[in-house]
Amino acid sequence: MRKMCFYTKETHRRGKSTSVRKDYMKHKKKQYARFYFILISRISQRKIKILESIEIKRKNY
Repeated sequence: MRKMCFYTKETHRRGKSTSVRKDYMKHKKKQYARFYFILISRISQRKIKILESIEIKRKNY
């Protein structure tokens, strides 16, 4: 079995496919990490808002 080559445009420019692939995966992981961080922070903010509204309702009753 030959290793599957992960081709990007940079692969053809350089001879090293593996290093390009590693850089690309690092880039992807950073993107995903940022994306998930934003999602989680938004969700937590929403939860905090909901909790605050519930507390306000309890005080009113």
